[in-house]
Amino acid sequence: DPMHFMGGREKALALQSTGQTAGEWDRTWSAYMRGEVQNYLELAVTYAGAGLYADADSVLAGFSQGKEDAKLNPMVNYFRGYFREQSGDAAAAARFYAKARKGPLAYTNPHRLEGKAALEAAIRQDPADANAHLFLGNLLYASGQKEEGLANWQKAVQLDPKDVLAWRNVGYGEWNFRKNLETAYRAYQKAIALDPREARVLLELDQVAEARKAPAAERLAFLNQRQQTVDARDDLISRQIDLRLEQGGAENLKLVYDVLKNHHFHSWEGRYGIHYAWVEVNKRLGDFAFEKKDFETALAHYKEAGQYPGNLEVAPRTPDFRAHVDWDLARVYSA
Repeated sequence: DPMHFMGGREKALALQSTGQTAGEWDRTWSAYMRGEVQNYLELAVTYAGAGLYADADSVLAGFSQGKEDAKLNPMVNYFRGYFREQSGDAAAAARFYAKARKGPLAYTNPHRLEGKAALEAAIRQDPADANAHLFLGNLLYASGQKEEGLANWQKAVQLDPKDVLAWRNVGYGEWNFRKNLETAYRAYQKAIALDPREARVLLELDQVAEARKAPAAERLAFLNQRQQTVDARDDLISRQIDLRLEQGGAENLKLVYDVLKNHHFHSWEGRYGIHYAWVEVNKRLGDFAFEKKDFETALAHYKEAGQYPGNLEVAPRTPDFRAHVDWDLARVYSA
């Protein structure tokens, strides 16, 4: 157990047995914990599981010292409120629940079952706590209780209609769990309207639009209007490339070629889609030049179609199916 949570006599005996000073022990313990909030939460819920709520609270009090509530993982204060409530101090519990509501929403994804009790206690204390509903929804949906999780996300947006993450989660649940594309699409639209920079929301919105069989031109126009957000994710750029290839035309092909030539993609092993687009755009640009009898330009593009540029991060395959590229080269050489 961490000695700086012990009583004075117990700590003195422990220090005597290790030969360390109190300062040396505290530094050693901090090094083990690495300043990671999840390590402190894990230790705290272990104490709480043994009914040692005061010790559990001490763990989180040490971690919280000197930190702003607005930057602190809100589960720290939700748990502290719950520990105080379990100890019979309802007034202190309410103060910690209020502090928790100031914490950041992004990247707060509680996964411990103990978090369910803490969040439910916070909601009982303040039924209008939209953040607690969001986090409880995250926990329940991820643990397989999808109906209950989605219900909490819906309650979160009802309480706070400006909660981008909750709207995104409602869209996700309606799409993947209830298979209700129209409701999902409306939720994603609200999320992207609230924060046009949310690239993941834009990606999933376009995926839902595709599932709804929205026209390619409509989807492309929507992405083009949010180019800065598209540029934040390779998978969004790839979808925009596919839509431009589907639309065709000299301007779209030029834009696709420029992106594939200059943007550095981070491709997973075995993913060849971005290279297929590289081959396709060069073949089409080569065909345009060939029709105009600009054989030098056609030859340059057909040669590029057979290459694997380093910025695409796609290695040649074995076997490398390129007969269609060789045929184009043969045609232009013959011409």
